[in-house]
Amino acid sequence: MLEKIQEFGPLKYIQEWLQPFIMELAQFTATIPLIWQVLAVGAWSTIPFIESDVGVAIGIAVGVPVIPAAIAAIVGNWVAVMVVILMTD
Repeated sequence: MLEKIQEFGPLKYIQEWLQPFIMELAQFTATIPLIWQVLAVGAWSTIPFIESDVGVAIGIAVGVPVIPAAIAAIVGNWVAVMVVILMTD
């Protein structure tokens, strides 16, 4: 099934674009202090296609503790959703 999904052009393009982007985010975040890392995880979670699940994974990969990474990612994603809801209301 995964092979069929990868045959579609847009999905493959998104995958090819996101992978280097996520790697660059992780490399950058690994160089900043912990408090900024937690805030960066929250900021990533506002980006479509990254959202909270990828934000938490990147945060953990660069050394952010699990609980702060999860909280920051959930709050960041929630903020993005609320902004969209309020803008369309």
